[in-house]
Amino acid sequence: MLLTRGNDRNEATTAWVEEVENTDTHQDVILIAGDPAHPTSRRIRLTDAWASASYHLDEDDDPDAFLISFTDITIDK
Repeated sequence: MLLTRGNDRNEATTAWVEEVENTDTHQDVILIAGDPAHPTSRRIRLTDAWASASYHLDEDDDPDAFLISFTDITIDK
């Protein structure tokens, strides 16, 4: 799954992505499709996920896009 980042970037996400291919960083990741506060927004759970590649589209140090690999995917309501 390839994710492209917007202008608002969480430092913890940046640190996680910068550990590209580090197998010690595997963790479950939940992506929220829609407003996180809205109870009907779907939650996509990526089980045992890790950042397997990152892409820099400009001159700054933080990744602009990253590829997430995972062992399983489920949709939660």
